[in-house]
Amino acid sequence: FDPTVWASNQLWSRYVGKGHQLLCLMLASDEVAGFLLEDTRQPPSAASRWSGDLTGALRLWGWHHADTPQGEDCNFEWEGLEDAFEGLGLDYGPMFDERNKDIGGENECFSIEHWNRDLTFPEDVDLDPIPIIEQRYYVNGKEYRETGATYLFALNMAGGAIIGKNILSPRAAVQYSNSWGHQARPGELPELQHLSDIYWNYWRDGNPNIRHLRIYCATHIINDHTLLLVTRAFRNRRKFALEIWPGVKFEMGSDEYLALIASPIGATISHFLISHKADLGIKYITSVIVICGGHNQDTCARGMENMHIFFTIEDVP
Repeated sequence: FDPTVWASNQLWSRYVGKGHQLLCLMLASDEVAGFLLEDTRQPPSAASRWSGDLTGALRLWGWHHADTPQGEDCNFEWEGLEDAFEGLGLDYGPMFDERNKDIGGENECFSIEHWNRDLTFPEDVDLDPIPIIEQRYYVNGKEYRETGATYLFALNMAGGAIIGKNILSPRAAVQYSNSWGHQARPGELPELQHLSDIYWNYWRDGNPNIRHLRIYCATHIINDHTLLLVTRAFRNRRKFALEIWPGVKFEMGSDEYLALIASPIGATISHFLISHKADLGIKYITSVIVICGGHNQDTCARGMENMHIFFTIEDVP
């Protein structure tokens, strides 16, 4: 968070406009949202094509479930977020310890990667994974390359929360030197690629109350456009530093709220709500809360702590 660098008028207007559209789609019924999106189904629908059990589709499109650290790595007290979690009515402890023994918390971490770290050359005695750039998969006879994308997140089904921890999409991953080293061309990325659809597969799996979603949290924000939008939103409120819980809250009806629900971070949960109305019900984001981790406002003011964003969610009245 750099208070001296913020979104330009052009960037700000672009995201505020997108926020208006996303809010309208959230508030609408599935059929009306589909009509607004010019969907060709009859009746029109905003539903994602990836709405059922995606186990087979994930495997087909090159995704691999990864061993996911639990214990302290899924303990949000360790992240300095216990005040925020308690303030939002969430348990902050991990469900399992490092040995996968149930220890009574409500947060379980998951990880899925767009490459196979267990794939090795038969002659490699060290069993090092085949480099991402050399891994391939095939769909309907067409060859695709793995991207190195990774989605690490936690679910708190009892409390009704999804928490994004380490998010690197296929589109972003391919630009790194250990992957393709350049942007993807049309048709090169997996059709099943968006985080909102990945979240859906895990949220629906074994969830006794799918509609009980009331919080989305994104931790350790580093996305460029999101940082610029947050800084501008703060300046609009005469805020020039991150704040510990309860942080800075942007309510529905403000341009700041609109820009942040449309930001690259906010758009994930916006699209999640828009594209799964049949199962979730008609829900919308009611507020966006930006906080600094930890308990020391002085270290936050000096830019020494991480930014985290919470999106509160309710049923449309």
